[in-house]
Amino acid sequence: MKTEEKQSMQIIDEELEKKKRKKKKKKNKKHDSDSDDSEEENKKNEEDKTFKLLNRYVLIRELGSGSFGEIHLARDTLDNNELKAVKFEIFSIKNPQLLHEFKIYEILNKADKISSKIGNIGIPKVYGFDKIEGKCSFMITDFLGPTLSDLFQYRAKQFSLQTVLFLGIQMLERIEFVHEKGYLHRDIKPENFLIGLNENSNIVYIIDFGLSKKYLESSNGQHILYKENRSLVGTARYASINAHLGIEQSRRDDIESIGFVLIYFLIGRLPWQTKNDKGKNPNKIMDKKLTTPPEILCRRLPSNLYYKYNI
Repeated sequence: MKTEEKQSMQIIDEELEKKKRKKKKKKNKKHDSDSDDSEEENKKNEEDKTFKLLNRYVLIRELGSGSFGEIHLARDTLDNNELKAVKFEIFSIKNPQLLHEFKIYEILNKADKISSKIGNIGIPKVYGFDKIEGKCSFMITDFLGPTLSDLFQYRAKQFSLQTVLFLGIQMLERIEFVHEKGYLHRDIKPENFLIGLNENSNIVYIIDFGLSKKYLESSNGQHILYKENRSLVGTARYASINAHLGIEQSRRDDIESIGFVLIYFLIGRLPWQTKNDKGKNPNKIMDKKLTTPPEILCRRLPSNLYYKYNI
């Protein structure tokens, strides 16, 4: 990737390094008096009284929120204060998904290069799931860098061809692995792909399996049956045409959605895109997709990426 794009991917890394240096400097400071030792001991006692999730994770600040609940940054007091992400889901939510998502992460985490063609690189690890009585459930995961959506906005919606190819290859590898383990993602979008941190800053991670579904029957390992009249699942802007038409989703729908994301990265917008997609009827988005042939959708792409064949 270009230097400028690497720099944008390291924004969060720099902030974390500042905190680490500050903490290291504070830790290495020598105390020459008994009063200083006493002050340090009092501080440690106060930290021990701090509320901890699962008796080890201390919340630092909120990272984001949505209709599901909130995501917070936390530090693991039993693992050298390593940073983690905590996803909260409020009990009042209509269709809870967090436990389902946690179980899928566990399945994907267990896979390795021996049991898988690719290995589970680019899959965040989960460290625990629990509930706060009467309030919410929560899941502990790896803390990662910015989303591809954030990076695209940071770069003024301009990614080079090299960057898009770099991202596209890894996005396809991630979804291939998920499919290999028998699951569909069903909500492919730039917000659900993140960049790793530090030594993993060149790795694209896939997240948010709340809408995921097995496409292989548990009983016999067969592909789920073809069905129609299904409700649209996922984000309308990047959903496949079949998903809009109510056809049961399969692996090809995830791949089609990745195609829409990559076109978005190369061009900067999609023909059916508006400033406020949430307020736009999914049927209008579907109509625009149906009336936009590939040669129109892809006409602004680099010529070596799209060819029109007259058959």
